[in-house]
Amino acid sequence: MKKWILLFLPLCFLTCTKENQMIQTEECTSDVFANSAEHPLNEEFQELLEKYVVAGLPSVAMLVWTPEHGLWTGTEGYANIEEKQVLQNCNLFHSASLAKTYFAALSMKLQEEGYLQIDEPIKSYLSADLLEGIANSETVTIKQLMNHTSGIPDFYTLEHLMDYFDDLTMELTTEEMLRYIKGKRALFEAGTESFYCNTNYVLLALLLDEVVPNKTHADLFSDYIVQGLNLSDTYYKNESNYPSPAGKVNSYLDFKGNKELQNTTILETRFADMNIGHDAIIATPYDYFRFFEALVHGKFISSTSFEAMNEFTYYTRKGYEHIGQGAGLEITDSAIFPDRIGHFGATLGAGNAMLYYPEKDVIIVLC
Repeated sequence: MKKWILLFLPLCFLTCTKENQMIQTEECTSDVFANSAEHPLNEEFQELLEKYVVAGLPSVAMLVWTPEHGLWTGTEGYANIEEKQVLQNCNLFHSASLAKTYFAALSMKLQEEGYLQIDEPIKSYLSADLLEGIANSETVTIKQLMNHTSGIPDFYTLEHLMDYFDDLTMELTTEEMLRYIKGKRALFEAGTESFYCNTNYVLLALLLDEVVPNKTHADLFSDYIVQGLNLSDTYYKNESNYPSPAGKVNSYLDFKGNKELQNTTILETRFADMNIGHDAIIATPYDYFRFFEALVHGKFISSTSFEAMNEFTYYTRKGYEHIGQGAGLEITDSAIFPDRIGHFGATLGAGNAMLYYPEKDVIIVLC
């Protein structure tokens, strides 16, 4: 979600709803992390988390994995500020755009099994009626959706967000969301530039609905990711109690910019429930790690497929010359920052990162 959007959210939030936003965060337990206190950097990591909570974050969870020392995970702050419920390692967080990495990887898995080819145009899979009025839809390939080189406009427009925040109880269908881009001009010719766009992954999810007989993209997510990787604390559309599984944290946002947090849990929950592909996963930091570790270490897709996900287009904006988009991955390649592969996510009170540093084989997850 773009920063300029937040400029008009305070007025909308404070005037459009009087609804109690809080949900009760249920207690959870896990012994997976019992050895974190023995990690050689335990004190430094925990002090880092405390620093950011003191600075204003309601809570933060961090997981670090290295070949030398294995897994460390820790938390600081509250899962529910109003009830003073302390954040635990087993609490769950909204994914925001981390979901894009999941669906890009799932697409590569389906290519390996012969269900699709990412270099084929999306019109080979999606109906003409659905694509009618969508710029570049005659030429865009699946890969160009995945690496944000489609040139298709983003449905996150000011018009869309004004409509949404005018009625916070509104539930848009996918078709209704796509109406915000139909008839709009392409941003550029497909394949010539890179522009981060949520619409790409909405279309990718709709495409995945069509590739395996009698299976939706949510079915495939459950089959290949939740069950295939045995992720018992990962939820998408099919999993029981979605979109409010036990242990989910409350979401908070500083709407006014005055360090006073508003509880946005109900908004976040509704937003996830009506979006597909680009958002809407809920998981523990440990489950985010388990998926990402399986991806980068060749346990989910082949090394060849993962290398294909890492083929990317550099951003053309000044100051971003060493950052680009892969297929569901943001990649940094510069002398300023360490080489890094991963994804960030941010929405109405949720912020996340899954990061892999290949030179040192280090994985970091932040929620």
